[in-house]
Amino acid sequence: MQTQDKCAEALKLILFFFQGKGRSVLVFLAGKGEIADMKKRLQQAGLAVDLLESIHADIGIEEMQRRTQGGHTKVYLSTSVGETSLTIPGVVV
Repeated sequence: MQTQDKCAEALKLILFFFQGKGRSVLVFLAGKGEIADMKKRLQQAGLAVDLLESIHADIGIEEMQRRTQGGHTKVYLSTSVGETSLTIPGVVV
């Protein structure tokens, strides 16, 4: 499957769980470029920018913790740093 096809499928799944089910979603992507691309796609699909959080090593652990505090339903777009560095309250997918 080509990269564009994978992105399109990922976009469908994100929208299904976030918009359709009202759940926070954590998506692991290869790097900051892929995060920026997916963020753009999600905005084009109608998601407000304040519902999208980018998580990667360049922002530092304190900023990661601030961005992932509970209480809000969001789409978290993360590099692999999120796999070992964070627990995000409310993420079910």
